[in-house]
Amino acid sequence: MTIIVWDGKYVAADGLAVTKSLIASTNYKKIHVLDDVAYAFCGSWRALEPMLEWVHKFDADMEKRPPFSEEDKNGDTSLIKFTRGGLCYRYWCDCPYPDPEEAPWAWGADKELAIGALRAGATAMQAAQIVMDNSVWSGGKLQVVRLSDLKDLAE
Repeated sequence: MTIIVWDGKYVAADGLAVTKSLIASTNYKKIHVLDDVAYAFCGSWRALEPMLEWVHKFDADMEKRPPFSEEDKNGDTSLIKFTRGGLCYRYWCDCPYPDPEEAPWAWGADKELAIGALRAGATAMQAAQIVMDNSVWSGGKLQVVRLSDLKDLAE
């Protein structure tokens, strides 16, 4: 499972990756920086690379959409795009029209806990850590990206 938290300045995500009922990794990279954009991913991991290419390279053009499995389309598989200017858009694998989001915002397992922490004054990192400390669905190593540093962080 996943927790992704955004407070307008930072994006934080846990590092837990599971396969069915087994822990696959506690240091899985869920935030990727390409050019001056950060992408956070949740859902079926086999869809990560195709979704990154589709959204980043082809701007989610439906004619260039890769084939996704029914499991990917029916689940919570999504790619969240964060810009240096503080904008956030969530893309689904079967929809070319992103959902715009406003900070503070969280997505994934126990997102309500993270949003509550944000509204109580926590940073994205603190809110993600609160979820990781209290939920069986999130954990591992915390990954953090400061949006103002995006240009310097490109992969």
